[in-house]
Amino acid sequence: MTKDIAQEPALKVCTYCDQEKVRIWCGAKLKDGSKVFIDHKQQRWAGRRCPDCEKSRVQTAVKCDRFAKANILRELESKGFEIISSAVPIKVRKDEIEFTVGMRRAFMEGGEIVLENEMETGVDMVALVFETVRLATPEQISAMPNVRVVGSQNGQLPEDTIVSRPASLSSSLG
Repeated sequence: MTKDIAQEPALKVCTYCDQEKVRIWCGAKLKDGSKVFIDHKQQRWAGRRCPDCEKSRVQTAVKCDRFAKANILRELESKGFEIISSAVPIKVRKDEIEFTVGMRRAFMEGGEIVLENEMETGVDMVALVFETVRLATPEQISAMPNVRVVGSQNGQLPEDTIVSRPASLSSSLG
C-alpha cells in the first residue's frame, strides 16, 4: 500500500444499504492501483459497500454453511423465485422484480422467535433458518423411513457409522 495526499470527507451511497455514508480516501493505494477508502470510524470500505454492510455480509457468509444455503435456495425456488445470485446476499427475481435476501439463524424460546443478532440493512427479505436439535442413535436414524444423507452415494448412512450403544442410552433417546 502506498500513501498519497488524503482528501476531504465525502458522502457516498452504499450499493448494499442504499444509504449515504461518509467515504474518505485515506491517501493509500493497493498494489493494483485502487484507492483505499475509510469511514469516520477508520473502517475500510469494500468497493462500493460501506464498512457496516461489509461486516454484516462477511458475518452472514461465514455463518451460512453450504447445507443452510442449499435449504434457503430450495425454499426460494419452491416459492417461485428465480435465483440470480446464490452468493451472500442472495439475489432473486419474481414477477420481474429483484429482491435481496439476507439470512438469520433463529430458534423458539417460550413461544417467541429469537434471532441470533440484529437484522441487516439493505435486504428485502430475510430467510429465518431455525435451528433444532433431535437426539437419536444411529440405529434409530437407520430405521427412519424418510431419512436421506446429503453427500452419500446411495443416500443412506454408511455401515461403519452405525455403532452399538448400551441399551440404556438407546431407550433414553427413544
